[in-house]
Amino acid sequence: MYSDSPQIMDALADWIEFVVEQHPPVVVQSKYDHQLHLHVQQDNCRDTFTMVSPARFQQTRYIMGVPDEESFRANITHQQLYTIENKELGTILEELASAIALQRYRFFVDRQQEQEEAGKNHNLRHSLARIVTDICRGYSKVVSGMMRMEGNTTTTTATTFHTTNKSVFQQCIPGPGCLELLSKCASHPSVVIRSIVLPIVTPVLASEIGLATQWLPILQRGAIIPHRYSHHHDDTDNKNKIPSLLASDSCHVEFQDFIEQYRETVLADALLACFTSHPEYYLASCTAAVEEFCTGETSSEQTSFHLEAALYCLGVVAEEASLGMTSSSQSSTEAASPDRTTSNDTHNNSICRFL
Repeated sequence: MYSDSPQIMDALADWIEFVVEQHPPVVVQSKYDHQLHLHVQQDNCRDTFTMVSPARFQQTRYIMGVPDEESFRANITHQQLYTIENKELGTILEELASAIALQRYRFFVDRQQEQEEAGKNHNLRHSLARIVTDICRGYSKVVSGMMRMEGNTTTTTATTFHTTNKSVFQQCIPGPGCLELLSKCASHPSVVIRSIVLPIVTPVLASEIGLATQWLPILQRGAIIPHRYSHHHDDTDNKNKIPSLLASDSCHVEFQDFIEQYRETVLADALLACFTSHPEYYLASCTAAVEEFCTGETSSEQTSFHLEAALYCLGVVAEEASLGMTSSSQSSTEAASPDRTTSNDTHNNSICRFL
């Protein structure tokens, strides 16, 4: 975990990803516990949850030294074996989370310094982003599994995970150190690194108002189209710089990939999550940015890229905001008092003022 070798960190990321993917899915207890698959009636649909594979069940019997399979199955159920594996994986992930959180210091605090050094250690930071993402994904699976087990069994096996009344943040991210590392990955110039971590944070942004307001500036900066500046061949003084949409050394993606595989997908989802969490703050921030770029005394090519990003952030939530205005208008019409206000009035006014 503390190695400076990109090859070692990449191999570690592969191993953690494999372990997390192999962990069984969420399981629901039922009367069919003796079978290898559990069936549960839910919303008039019959779903199947695989608890533990037959090979894993047999392997555990050999490890415990029980020669008789029938007596082993009589004393160890699939649910118990799943609970044991869940607890073991949870303990491992907690240790890994503590170790990976210390790696946040490998990212520079200063954005300009990070921009200059981004191309040198990209592979190492890419592996760190993969590791922290897989740790969070595995942690979420463990907590979700425990919560489902606690909610569907009368007897709960003792575990280090106290899952009662856990918030979405506590279910998805194992501590503030991992959150800070995710934040630094999301602020990294490399679009590839940003794309890895955003899907993990998006569910948390939709439910945590404080976190959504903290992350919104990071996401807004991430909407700026990557570009570089080149000098005109006749410009001997190197004064006139020409903007180009060619991928920079720190971005690591081309323009089309940035739009289709990042901005219109994972970034759009994260922005919508921030809007859902705090629509008034979201619209106020975006409209203020647009007004600042439009009314500024000085303008440059850089300003145009920032303005386009601010307009994009507004466009992402346009449909959601318009639906909110429609429902707000209907509620006002149906209300008995003409002076009745709705929860959407503030951001509706922001939209109208911007338009």
